[in-house]
Amino acid sequence: MSQEFLFGCEEELPMTFQVAMIGPDGWVLASDGRGTRQGQRTKRTTFETQKIRYDNQVASAPSGDEIAQIARDRIIEELSPDPTKLASSAFHRELERFAERIWEAESAVGIGKISPGRDRGIIFMAVGSSTILYLGIGKQSNISPSITTCVAGDPHNAGIYFIERYYEKQPVNQLAVLATHTVTQAARINTMVSGMHAMAWRHGETDAKWLDADDYSLRSQQLERDMLAVMTTAMADTSGKGT
Repeated sequence: MSQEFLFGCEEELPMTFQVAMIGPDGWVLASDGRGTRQGQRTKRTTFETQKIRYDNQVASAPSGDEIAQIARDRIIEELSPDPTKLASSAFHRELERFAERIWEAESAVGIGKISPGRDRGIIFMAVGSSTILYLGIGKQSNISPSITTCVAGDPHNAGIYFIERYYEKQPVNQLAVLATHTVTQAARINTMVSGMHAMAWRHGETDAKWLDADDYSLRSQQLERDMLAVMTTAMADTSGKGT
């Protein structure tokens, strides 16, 4: 089911939450599934979609607004990035200049409707790479590499706590649970975020693989029940002690 908002509301309510993590044996990328499109008479419609694309051994996920979506799709279709290119500083500069041109063109069309200060960007992860690339999109676009984690979309979502507390470069099978649980809980904290898709790559494999979203959603629900049970027991024990 879709919802409609006046144009500009999504600038105040981030609708994206994405997590990328590097482990000793590969990487994981997880994203929510809420998208927006321009409706008639200056309205926006939100809908469920799949934000992660996997092309030529490169996974990508845009966040922020439609400019990031447009930039990601054009980068994939016109620049055809592959794992070798993503490791090149020359290609990083090409990505930055390409993103700046898209920003200039799209902001000129949407004068007065696009927030220049909004965080918007694209996460890139490649087969064979142990680095996350985040392309920030704006008047001055820039590449930010990370060898640990990257969170995009809703930077103030309290779901980030799970990563800050539990990330320690665990194996991919553990990071997959942590990443998908974080996205699932982020959707509970911010109701403008919903859905979940994820993929992972492990050393020795020639391709990244999609994770079973339903399975990992069930794991997240079980984790939450386990945590609540521990908290309830601990609180009961504490309340039973004398002062």
